[in-house]
Order: sequence, then C-alpha cells, then structure tokens
Amino acid sequence: MAGAAAALVALRRADGGGLACAAAAALAAASHDRLCGAGLSARHGAELLQGLADGPGPDQCLLLGFCGHRGPTGSGIGFGRQPRDGCDLEDSPGASMKLLVLGHPYAVAYLQRKFVVIQQVGANVSLRLLVPRAVPHPFRTYPHEVHPQLTAEQVPALRSALWYSHMTYLLDPLALAQHLRTFAPDVIHIEEEPQAFVTVETLLLRRRYAPQAAVTLFTWDNLLRRRAFPLNTGKARLRAFSLRRTTAVICGNSEAARLLREEGRFTGPVTVLPQQGLDPVEHAAHPEPELRRALGLDASLCVGYAGRLIPEKGIRLLLLALGGLLHLPWKLLLVGSGPLEREIREDWMARYPGRIVQIPAVPHEQVPRYLRAMDIFVLASYRTPKWKEQFGLALAQAMMVGRPSVVSDSGAIPEVAGPGALVVPEGNVAELRHALQVLLTSAALRDLLGQRAREFALSRYAMTAVAAGYCQVFAQAQELHRRQAVRTGAVERREPPEKVLVQ
Repeated sequence: MAGAAAALVALRRADGGGLACAAAAALAAASHDRLCGAGLSARHGAELLQGLADGPGPDQCLLLGFCGHRGPTGSGIGFGRQPRDGCDLEDSPGASMKLLVLGHPYAVAYLQRKFVVIQQVGANVSLRLLVPRAVPHPFRTYPHEVHPQLTAEQVPALRSALWYSHMTYLLDPLALAQHLRTFAPDVIHIEEEPQAFVTVETLLLRRRYAPQAAVTLFTWDNLLRRRAFPLNTGKARLRAFSLRRTTAVICGNSEAARLLREEGRFTGPVTVLPQQGLDPVEHAAHPEPELRRALGLDASLCVGYAGRLIPEKGIRLLLLALGGLLHLPWKLLLVGSGPLEREIREDWMARYPGRIVQIPAVPHEQVPRYLRAMDIFVLASYRTPKWKEQFGLALAQAMMVGRPSVVSDSGAIPEVAGPGALVVPEGNVAELRHALQVLLTSAALRDLLGQRAREFALSRYAMTAVAAGYCQVFAQAQELHRRQAVRTGAVERREPPEKVLVQ
C-alpha cells in the first residue's frame, strides 16, 4: 500500500453539530515504510490512523490525504520522501514548562530569536519548535533554518503539503503525532489563525496524543471579512472548533482582540502582544554615514519605506505626495521587493530623476541599518476589502532606531506608532504631503518625534518585555488547563506507551 493515494473524506460530528471538516486535507496514507520512516512503531502508527478514523471523542472527522502531494506553487513540498524572570510557571521553585510551538514564520532563524529569549526569560522552559521544511512566499521560498542558540532537535523540520496559502498547509500527521506523544508538552502554542488547516490538524491530534497540554493561539485577524457560502460556513465552523479547544489567545493588535470578543466564540483570557520583539542593541539609534554616502543620500533629507512593494502599503500615495515637494531637498529610499518594482524603476524614477533609490529586499538583520539611513519613515497603508494593516513591523523598527514617522490611520498603525509619528487619514495625498512638508522643514520636530518614538518602542517592543508577556500567557494557560483537568477528573499527564519496533 506504500505510496497509494487515499480518499479524502469529511464526516459530520457525531454530536449533531455538523462540523463539516472544511480543513479536509492531506494527512498521509499509511504504509509499513511510512510508519517506520516517521519513527513510529506499527502499533503506534495503527493507533494514530485508527484515531483519525474514529475521531477524537465526539468530533468525528476523518482526514486522509495522499503521499507526495505537491502544491500549485511548484515548490515540491509534500508528504513524499524528500532528499528567566517574568514567568512564574508554578508556585514551586523547581517547576518547569515544556512548550511546543507551531508556526510557519519560524522556519526563519532570525524570527526564532523570540523563543531563544523566552527560554532565557522563562523559568526552566523546554522548547520544541515545529516548522515546515520550506515555506513558499510570493517573493521567494524560505528554507528551514536553525538559530545558532537552538539545536536541530529543538527546531525539527516536518514535511508539509497543500501550500495554496499559509491558511491551507498541513504538516505530516505521523511526525506531528510523534512529537506530541514523545515531547509531552505542557503548553501547545500555535501561531496560525484559528481557521487555518494546520491549527485544526494539531488540535485533532492533541486530543489523542497530548491531552495534558493547554493550547494558546496567536491571531492577527483585525478584519474578519465575510465570505460567500460555503466558505463562510466552513470558516465559521473551523474557528469555532479551534477556539472551543483553546485556553488563551494572544492578539497582535487591539482591534483583533475586540473582534474576537464580539465574535462570541471565545470567552477565555485575551492578551494583546506583538508577534515579534526587537533587540534594542541591534536597533541602536546611531547614524549611518557610510551607508548614506554609499546610497547617495548624504546631501539630502531621506524619506524612506521598508517592506513589501505592493499598492496597499501606500507606495503610490507617497510618490504622489512627494511630487508636490520638489522644491525641498528630499530623496526617497525604498527597501523591499514586490510587484511595484518595475513601475518604480520605469515610471517614477523617470518622473523624479535622481530622487529615488530602490534596494531589493535585504536580510532581516540588515533592516535596522537601512532604517537608520532614513530621516523620516513613512507607512501610508490603506485598507482593501481583503486586508488592512495588522501591525507594521518595519514601523516599530524605525521607531526603535529613533526615526520620526508619517503614518496613515489605517488598521493598527496608530496603535503601533504611539506618540512618535504624525498621523494622516488613509488615502489622503494632500494630508500626507502636508505632514511630510512639516517634518522636512523642521529638524527640531524630527528630533522630538524621533526621541518619543524610541522611548515608546523600548517600552512596548523590546524583546525581553515581549518574551516576558508570552511567558505570562503560557503560565496562565497552563494553570487554567490544570484546574480544568482537576474539575473534570481528566488525567494530568499521559505517559508515552512503550515503543514496539517493527521487524
């Protein structure tokens, strides 16, 4: 049966709730070779597959897919074979926490630093960070990396499939079940949306293989857009399924927290924290004269932007606004890649000769240098029917390096910017131009806003403070889940059964 395709089936919930598994996706066909390759004995592999067929408790949902499925991106990613203060975990001083994390952003070593610091801030945190072997992105595919202060055992790469988007991908269920069973986490932290297929997959397997674990989720969703039938029904049911099984939620902005409460599907603790913290040393507020000279910016006032070059980030609005300020000595530094690159080179650079410097996307660790080369940072994002700004990491970085900003009032931007920016209505070119003119003509105001921006960023976005906030959420969730287990008489921790080797 090795390599055979299995049918895709979605069963209704046995309790009559009608959970149509819109997450029906590829969880892998079983074979003797696959079981051994995943490190599972025949007994454990059979237990897993029977568990998927039976469904975890009342949620009768069979999710079977096929080996070797390749997503539409052509990335070749599939299940087939491929060549500690601030975290009061418990009352006892020797207490520890086993933390298992899932999230596709953490295939990148630079972003794994959050969990390096969580281990330093938290008391005896043991980490397992499960990531896909590769993460397709519109601009590039990110391969699996491991941070220098972590090990390959702490950051294992799992096979994945269905990369139509980050909402649809799934991890190899045999490998995921094996990690849940052998690592036996106290807390499972999922940094994907509640309706994401991998979230549902993890919660299905957690019920059987890590029932002792509390579940926390991170969500950005500050739009909750309404979809047409049947997608609206599928999304609603998947969200309800995940949120009912979650102990605590972390939201990336206040609007996401408000919408989560208004949705009414989650009544547990909700905390607002940024997804990523920033290193104040890496984001020191000093000048970059050599870089400015190399970019030809040393004799100008540099207006800048860093991020994806897409329309909704307000790039065209910024260029139009600067067109009315040609009497001032500005240059525009754009750092990033995206679909607007060609338009900028062929159209806007011709309109403003010698005024625009465009640098393709740079590695994460190089971004602070380019932000320091700017005098004013601009984020003029505007809402679309499918998206609005959820945070603006480059804005927080620009603030921490002490740069004043001009930003729109779209989405979470004003909340992130605090007192270190001039805020203008989204989509309003005239107001954007006026704000830029005010800052371009006042060094004193630039210095004042830059100082306020850095102070605000240090108080809100410093890595240690963010890590301590996550630790507190994990500890709270662990304690709430423990109390719930005591009330219901659930087993506190399930010991892994003895492994049986396949001969």
